[in-house]
Amino acid sequence: MVLLGLMILQLAVISPLRASHVQAKADLEVASRQLDVVNAELASARVPRPAFGPSAIVSGEQLRKGLLQLANSRGLKVSRLQTGENGRLTLQFESAPPTLVYAWLAEAGKTYGAEPERASLFADEAGTVRASFEFAGAPS
Repeated sequence: MVLLGLMILQLAVISPLRASHVQAKADLEVASRQLDVVNAELASARVPRPAFGPSAIVSGEQLRKGLLQLANSRGLKVSRLQTGENGRLTLQFESAPPTLVYAWLAEAGKTYGAEPERASLFADEAGTVRASFEFAGAPS
């Protein structure tokens, strides 16, 4: 009877706990790598941008084309690209690797001076994110 109780304890409690522990370690490792990428991008983004040249602030159609080309070059598929009132630009990514999204966003800031006014990222179970970024329109 004691042996049966120990077997049930092993199968019902201990084995699932060990599996959860292994999954938690894997999730922590993924999060750590993502944090390293973000920190590296932030460190490089802190370098002051010149007032002219490729890092100058870009807007309008040139910004739309540039952000789309940058996303494509990084392997990101833009699921929605919308230009709204006052030239506001909204880009959305579905099921994108978060490290690619962070790298794209940092590169957009360095290359085009584009920093989103609004951003949202939602993680899914597959380890990817659904992300939306809204950039301001043309300066007045």
